[in-house]
Amino acid sequence: MNYFLIFSVAVLFAATACERVQEGEVRTDQPVLNQEVQGEAAALGAPMPAPSLNVANVVLQPQAGKAVTFAIEIADTPEARRQGLMGRENLGDKQGMWFVFDQDVRDPFWMKDTPVSLDIIFVDKDYKIVDIIASTVPNSETLLVPKQSYRYVLETNAGTATTHKLAIGDKAEFRLGPP
Repeated sequence: MNYFLIFSVAVLFAATACERVQEGEVRTDQPVLNQEVQGEAAALGAPMPAPSLNVANVVLQPQAGKAVTFAIEIADTPEARRQGLMGRENLGDKQGMWFVFDQDVRDPFWMKDTPVSLDIIFVDKDYKIVDIIASTVPNSETLLVPKQSYRYVLETNAGTATTHKLAIGDKAEFRLGPP
């Protein structure tokens, strides 16, 4: 009988201590993105995303300028990479998408159904920038082929590479979780 009572109290305690979060629910009690990115989302009237393991940061370290941090979404499955930023009407100044491949590839990208111009930054397995395709043409189906193999790709707003003085050979750093 004592075991049953202890078990019942433990279950009751666990049930009240745990909080169930519904899928898609926006949590305001946990930081998701840095303050600057939160401000941009609020200014655009966009809802803040729920916390996710697919939220991370990429820090680009140009030799000719200051380091810059981007809050990124991760595309690490074939489906997520195929979808990319298709259909996105806007992207914050310091936001982007980080594509992850299991091995070095030289696959082309395209802008099909992507209504915003992007800079596509190709990064090798050692986190060195190996190519940059700047200011892509929105909705274009032209294949954009990098000059070298890559392991990662960062897509950001067009003009990012010029604004932050990015060049081939500069370093990138991937950080999982909030800034």
